[in-house]
Amino acid sequence: MNKRYFNLLKQWCDKLIELQVPESYGELLAGGVLCPACHYIHGRCGDAIYPMLTMAKITRDKKYLDSALKLYEWTENVMSMPDGSINNDAFGYWKGISAFSAIGLAEALHYHSDLLDKATIQKWKKRIKELTDFVVPYIDNMLSAVNYKMALPATLAFAGKILGDESYIKSAANMPR
Repeated sequence: MNKRYFNLLKQWCDKLIELQVPESYGELLAGGVLCPACHYIHGRCGDAIYPMLTMAKITRDKKYLDSALKLYEWTENVMSMPDGSINNDAFGYWKGISAFSAIGLAEALHYHSDLLDKATIQKWKKRIKELTDFVVPYIDNMLSAVNYKMALPATLAFAGKILGDESYIKSAANMPR
C-alpha cells in the first residue's frame, strides 16, 4: 500500500479506536464510535470493520482486530433488525444500507478471514446471508437513489462468492443494468 494512503488509513482508524466506546458502558454503547461533533453513535460506524481488518493485517497490531470485532458486535446488538436488515441509525427506519453492510462483511471475509477464528467466520457468513436475503426484495421494490439499485447485484455477487451460493451469483449476473 502506498505510504500516503497507509498513513491516512492509520490516522483514521486510530481516531476511530480512540472514539470507540469501551465495554464498561454496556452492550448498547460498547463498540460503537461516538461522534465528536454530535455525541451520537451513528449506525454506519460498522462500515469501519473492513478498514480495521486491513490495518490489522498490515500492522499485525491486535487493536485493529479487536476494534473490528467490537464494531461487529455493536452493530448486531444495536442496529440489527429481526427481519435480517440493519438500520441506518438507532432511531431511523432506513434499511437500504443493509446492502453495503453485506458487501463490507463479504469483503472483510474475502481479504481477511485468516485473521478470524472459525466461529466468527461462520457467524459473519450467516449474517451475510441474512442481509442478502433481506436486501433482494427490499431494494428490488424501492423507489430510491440509483446507488442502491447498483448495490444489489454487487451484494448478490459478493454473497454468492463468500457463501459458495451459485444462485446468488446467477441472480447478480441476470439483473438489469
